[in-house]
Amino acid sequence: MRAKSLKAFCEKYKPKYAVRTSMSDYREQEWMTNIPLYNIDRIKEYLEQ
Repeated sequence: MRAKSLKAFCEKYKPKYAVRTSMSDYREQEWMTNIPLYNIDRIKEYLEQ
C-alpha cells in the first residue's frame, strides 16, 4: 500500500505525526505509522505517546 499524497504532504509541511488508517496491519515507518481500521479507537493513545 502506498500513501503518495500523504508522503508529499509530510515532505512539504513536516507534521509531528503522520498517521494512516487502513485495512493493513499496524506498522511504523520512518515517516508514518499505519493503524489498522479495527484499532482506530486507540489512535488517541498513539498520539499521546
